[in-house]
Amino acid sequence: MSKSSIVNGIIGGTYKSGEIWILKALTPAHIGVGRSLEEAADLPIYRDPFGIPGSPASSTKGALRSDFHRKLTILAHHKLKMSTGDIDDIVNRIESVIFGPPAGRAGEWQWSSAIEVLDANLLFIPVRSLRGIFAYVTSPLLIERFKELLGLMSRYNSDYAEYFKVFNKFYVLSKKIKEYEAIALTKDAFDDLSINNKVLLLETLLLEIQDKSKEAEDIVKVLRQIDANIPDKLLIVSDEAMATVVRRGTWIYTRVALDYEKKIVKIGALWTEEYLPPGTMLYTALLYADAKVIIRDIWGSKINEIVKLLKSWGIESVKITYRAEDVSVNELERHGEGRIEFRGIKKLFKKAILSDEGEGVILIGGNETIGRGMFRVKVLTRGE
Repeated sequence: MSKSSIVNGIIGGTYKSGEIWILKALTPAHIGVGRSLEEAADLPIYRDPFGIPGSPASSTKGALRSDFHRKLTILAHHKLKMSTGDIDDIVNRIESVIFGPPAGRAGEWQWSSAIEVLDANLLFIPVRSLRGIFAYVTSPLLIERFKELLGLMSRYNSDYAEYFKVFNKFYVLSKKIKEYEAIALTKDAFDDLSINNKVLLLETLLLEIQDKSKEAEDIVKVLRQIDANIPDKLLIVSDEAMATVVRRGTWIYTRVALDYEKKIVKIGALWTEEYLPPGTMLYTALLYADAKVIIRDIWGSKINEIVKLLKSWGIESVKITYRAEDVSVNELERHGEGRIEFRGIKKLFKKAILSDEGEGVILIGGNETIGRGMFRVKVLTRGE
């Protein structure tokens, strides 16, 4: 059996569709808990075993769940004339169908999450540049990781198969880089960042820069579909140079706590926090399955109100496991003991999180009340 057949069998057995989402940091982001590298930080961000920062799946999924809950609550208050307690109960029930039961009801409600969220990996990170103020930086390892995900997800979307071909060319081009070299994919990037055919990053990383704009036209075209502005500030560096970039390219904030009565800094209340800089670009994949739940167990006496909410988002029918045809959501109450395959998961989830254009904003990580961790998200498909 081929590798692709094995992968398709594993994924296809449970999940019916999948998408790649691009996450771009709009504000500094403190995600997860990790270990500090070159610059000591009391509260370092999450890093994988290679020292590359990102967002673990638990953090990303938690952010999506929180955003879904908030937006569904707003819709429910608008659509239903009920008490706040009843609305909270309805929202929690619908949320549990998509994301799985909360910890307190995991023993009572026997099903798992209908979506799978993968780790959000780093694709580009902005760092200081002597000329041009900053440059986006990536490396062969980061490109290879993204390329492999594109190949995996191409079974769900033919666009990803086309992206895979382009990123494979991107990867081959990147592998030619030597340790103290960098590649610019556009003439604008070369002109904006270089001084006498060299680029200086993070005050100490001096690299010879090459203009590969003539070889990278199709690569640049695809990169502009991910983010229109990145190619004109983008450098590809070696994995060895990237190790320095991810060590020294994050931001360190010094924080203090005040004694409010004396209006002075509390003794010993001084610490540092590490952040991903604004402009950092991550990517993740979401896989969608049909939620298999018993109607009465999850929706109970709230079924009529829940049907009203579902219909307001265009969810008109579901599959009852013992019936050949789909059943209108209006008839769900008559099938209370039935185990349903709820096929509206993807539509319901995306209606809450994203706009009709496939974009939205979510908060990931800590310190959200001071504007940290704000990410723009978009579904990666051609033409978006």
